[in-house]
Amino acid sequence: MDLKRLLNFEEGKWKFFLEEYTPLRQRIYVGLTILFVASLSIFAFNARQTDPLNMKNTELNTEQPIGRDSMQVKMTKAVYSPKNHTAQFVFKGDGTGNDSALTGNEFKFLGKVVSGKGNLTVIPTINNQWVVLVSNLDTNFGGIQIVAESNIPEKPNINSSNIENQKPVFSTSQKDLKKVINLNASSPKTITLNAVVEEEKSNENSISKTKNKINDTKKLIEYDKSQISKLQENTDSLTSDEVKKRSNTIENLRNEISTSETSLTELKNKLSHLKDNTKQLKDKKIAIEKGDFKLPKVQETSKVELKK
Repeated sequence: MDLKRLLNFEEGKWKFFLEEYTPLRQRIYVGLTILFVASLSIFAFNARQTDPLNMKNTELNTEQPIGRDSMQVKMTKAVYSPKNHTAQFVFKGDGTGNDSALTGNEFKFLGKVVSGKGNLTVIPTINNQWVVLVSNLDTNFGGIQIVAESNIPEKPNINSSNIENQKPVFSTSQKDLKKVINLNASSPKTITLNAVVEEEKSNENSISKTKNKINDTKKLIEYDKSQISKLQENTDSLTSDEVKKRSNTIENLRNEISTSETSLTELKNKLSHLKDNTKQLKDKKIAIEKGDFKLPKVQETSKVELKK
């Protein structure tokens, strides 16, 4: 059929819309409808494959037990850059059952994606903190799960047979990941250096605040001592009730001084710890800048198997 003739005007109408061409129009409408429904079906199928409908997102800053030693770990940050096909997660640990700070190899992190593959990099940055990068992700990876495991040896006085070895799973779907423009500059060296510098600034701020608290506590102790001295003067003219009342006040002030002195000792210990930590951070910063920092091994992710 000549399409050009069909589209010519005849008495103000296209021939295509004349009554004699009704069967042709119906066949075209049916074809377009079938094409539209098929397109929707393909889109829905692809979305079903990549959108983990039964993956429950883990809330940020939610502590979960790990290992058998009363330790906790939480995810504090989860972002994704569509431009760089890279997701970044920050985890913080609490060594409640451990006698020292967590420096890096105490926890192991494994990565899984819903669709496709990716490269997992675990970066111990500062004490009790890890950054996990999942790079080279597919455009529609669906979601990511990070499994945390403890590498800390069990204490000999713990009966591990009665305690479950906790391996918390942190999940987040692609659509719910916070989007950022660029993660391209986030190399392991850059991430670690940034974390060290940020923690160093935080430490300096804490040192300043702790010094102020120490000064305030010292002033409070001196004030309470001066109040006691005043109350102990000119007691000859006091009645027995007044003497008793003063004695109670002096006792309360002495208790306050004792409490303040305990706080002062704790503040001084905290200040000493902050200064030591700042020195360690400065040393680590120098090591990173010199290139002495050992970059972690890149691990290949495995596919997430979602429950039906």
